[in-house]
Amino acid sequence: KRGADSPLNTCSFGYMGVNGGRLSQMNPVAVERPLERGDLLRLDGGCVYRNYAADISRNTVIGSPPSEEIRLACEACDEVMNTTIAAIRPGVTSAELCRISVEAMKKTGFDEKRRFTMDRISAKAGSMIGHAIGFAKHEDPFITPTDQTVWETNMTGAVEFGLGEPQYGYADFEDNFVVTGDGCEVMSPGPRFVMSVSAGGRPLQ
Repeated sequence: KRGADSPLNTCSFGYMGVNGGRLSQMNPVAVERPLERGDLLRLDGGCVYRNYAADISRNTVIGSPPSEEIRLACEACDEVMNTTIAAIRPGVTSAELCRISVEAMKKTGFDEKRRFTMDRISAKAGSMIGHAIGFAKHEDPFITPTDQTVWETNMTGAVEFGLGEPQYGYADFEDNFVVTGDGCEVMSPGPRFVMSVSAGGRPLQ
């Protein structure tokens, strides 16, 4: 309605990935399972506009406040995201961004509680924390510990982290950015965790 060509595909063409209640799966295909109170919901994807793709990730809990474990994971993930994004500027390398993110995760105490689902994409280069975006949602360079690509002005990318544990779920956040002359601009503003919503999609009071 606001001018997008289509929703960005994840597992199924034309649809964004929506994961409700399946804590160990990153972007599962849709199933005939109604959302239930207490489900941790993850939405991953974005819109395509003039063939350019967005790729963001947000979380919420259906019908109830988040658990203490999820709240702490969200706070830690927010901190790691903010620290990593603050380091993006012309001249920084992907490897340097990974180093900064690891230090941030250690400070939060969540360095041993990271979701490594994305490793299969960057298996030969180490665990990725993001990637470039353009005509596809995942483009080179991938932001991995061994990638020495220098980020330059006007390059666009995504930073993403999942922190938590399989038994209670993960805070999975992803933001898009464009490198500017002296830093970067986040192109996906707004809260990364949307406070609990009802099954009808309305915020709880």
